[in-house]
Amino acid sequence: MGSHIYVSTGAAREATAASWGQALLGVSNFPLELSGGAYSPRVRDELRELSAHTPIMLHNYFPPPEDPFVLNLASADPHIAKRSCDLVTLALDLSAEFGASHYAVHSGYCLDPAVSSLGRPLQGTVSGSRQRAVDALVANLGSLGEHAREAGVRLLVENHVLAAFNLERFDENPLLMADPDEIELVIAELGGNVGLLMDVGHLKVSSHTLGFDLPEAMARLLPLAEGFHLSENGGMADDHLSFGDDAWFLPHLVGRQDFMTIEVHSTRFEDSVSAAIATRDFLQNGAPDA
Repeated sequence: MGSHIYVSTGAAREATAASWGQALLGVSNFPLELSGGAYSPRVRDELRELSAHTPIMLHNYFPPPEDPFVLNLASADPHIAKRSCDLVTLALDLSAEFGASHYAVHSGYCLDPAVSSLGRPLQGTVSGSRQRAVDALVANLGSLGEHAREAGVRLLVENHVLAAFNLERFDENPLLMADPDEIELVIAELGGNVGLLMDVGHLKVSSHTLGFDLPEAMARLLPLAEGFHLSENGGMADDHLSFGDDAWFLPHLVGRQDFMTIEVHSTRFEDSVSAAIATRDFLQNGAPDA
């Protein structure tokens, strides 16, 4: 079961994801999910070096381009939509080259946010109707899902996180796939061509913001999920905190054979590794007092 548990490099900021991954390998033997970090002109060589030591997966905005932008598969801007599709296509091709079975991308926005506003109140203007954004997301994911299938990689789309400050900023939900109804709708529209990556931290924050029942939503979406991102938060923002064997989501995951990525954004590698160990042990043995 431990081989299904990955540790994310998402906490890398100024460092490259690969260098962060090398450091993680120095303190654990969990496989790596490459995410975030700084641009590197050596990314293919770095992936080759990492994959010689451990299984790897790529995630969303990876490899980061030299000229930053916000990846948005629902963009009304043809230039941003093309850049987004091109980045996902590259990530899928690299995933196939280095033996990754899955690659997941974030669902889209009803606007094109400024890079500097990610993780904060989003800056931008909603473009067109929500239906336009959903249709664009489904169309782009559909094409990319075909490319993924031909490459031998399974494409997943991750549920978005809606913090209260963004709902207040726009007076409506500017993000796609944050609530269970829209998650089910998009996955159904894709007809099995693309699966769901369930981010439990995103679901928790969105449940607080939108007022839906968290355990009920989790149970409802579990049949669609083909992979998981695991982290904890206080329900108000996607804090990417570490967790132990008492995490609310672990009982839902017992018996699952899907990959699970520990997405803890801490500069202390031990915080990611301890969460990975807690997940592995819970899935193997159940709760300590069970």
